[in-house]
Amino acid sequence: MRIGVFHGRKYYLRNVSTALTALVEGGHELVLAAPESKGRPVRVPAALEGSGRVATALYPTGREDGLDRSVAVLRATRNALRYESPALRDAYANRRRAYRKLLGALAAAPGGDPPPPVETGAGVDAALAGLEALVPPVGPLVAFIREQRLDAVVCIGRVNFGGDESEVAKAARVAGVPSGLVVYSWDNLSSKGLVHVHPDRLFVWNDFQVDEAVELHGADRRSVIATGAPRFDEFFALRPSAPREQLLGRVGLDPAAPTVLYLGSSGFVTKREPELIERWVATLRSSGDERLRTANVLIRPHPGTLDEPAWTAWQPGLPGVAMPRPRRRAQDLYDQLAAADAVVALNTSAELEAAIAGRPVLTVRTGDLAPGQEGSAHFRYLLAEEGGFVQTADGLDEHAGQLRKALAEDPLAEQRRRFVERFVRPRGLDRPAGPELAAEIEALAALRGL
Repeated sequence: MRIGVFHGRKYYLRNVSTALTALVEGGHELVLAAPESKGRPVRVPAALEGSGRVATALYPTGREDGLDRSVAVLRATRNALRYESPALRDAYANRRRAYRKLLGALAAAPGGDPPPPVETGAGVDAALAGLEALVPPVGPLVAFIREQRLDAVVCIGRVNFGGDESEVAKAARVAGVPSGLVVYSWDNLSSKGLVHVHPDRLFVWNDFQVDEAVELHGADRRSVIATGAPRFDEFFALRPSAPREQLLGRVGLDPAAPTVLYLGSSGFVTKREPELIERWVATLRSSGDERLRTANVLIRPHPGTLDEPAWTAWQPGLPGVAMPRPRRRAQDLYDQLAAADAVVALNTSAELEAAIAGRPVLTVRTGDLAPGQEGSAHFRYLLAEEGGFVQTADGLDEHAGQLRKALAEDPLAEQRRRFVERFVRPRGLDRPAGPELAAEIEALAALRGL
């Protein structure tokens, strides 16, 4: 079979590389297609370089009917109004971003606060969805899919505001080719835009996202398939690159002391994280518990924040605290987790890697210091009180007590293991998700002509 893999960013393919490899090894041909509007050549993942079954192409994105602006406004309106629903109204950080995107689509001045909440019934979105149904597909994209002789079209996407997934699904339908959307990450269905045009199959990580697809996007439950998260297949297979003593010694920390790894969050979550870290470390150092007073603190800023003023102007300068420059390699994160006895973070996807590595994870509510921490609907899935694995405290003193207990006995170890299986590998901890996704894509391609 010949399968088109449409993606808006080159790094999207890394998240599904084990699935793509399984497809190629199964004898299928892949066409890695990126939007021509980006103006960049398509890069083949390292695992597929040199394969005679992998081709690349740029697909057209420009409309010929002059409806580009109208379609952008229509979809931006639906994206914003979804945050007025009871399920998402409290996701204030995501709501604010959606309205900024709408203002931009309307060519109004960017920024500023969104309008106050408005009452919108299901009828409003139904009317807008009706308008969406009247929007014709992008003609050149339909021709592209036909010319490539594809048996299936699969988008790898984040359901971004203004993403191309809807255009690809609509064009594939007219071209008579089954389509699928692989949701890039765990937060995409609840924190970004709508799936405006439903593909034949929506591939997600777990049953949480199945429910989100149905309840937040109106998908047919029968079309939503939970395969697990291929992005973690490599991480499950990693092992420490050196003994703990060496890993800590390299950064000047005492291997005999307990070690706490602080995982930094994105700028969307907080712009003042170093300020919080200083308060947090001061709480540990003033604790009545010797383990907390003497603990190593290893800080890993979010790679996307290294150039932000709060981080560039900050130097830890605290005893027992190290902040090596993070590298993007998975092995680097795995080594830091292997050296740590516990992990502290605000809100970051790396908490999932910490859970896979078997480390207790804790967070503390910080209010205005991290306005994006709880301004999203998806973060509650990770919280221990919701059945997840992240212990939550309302202040630093309460957090210190939880951390002390986590270092001593790791009380949520079994709950964490069960969550990882349900959330990351719902088909079994011993079953990598990449081949599972590949099998489902094969089944999608088999729908052609039925």
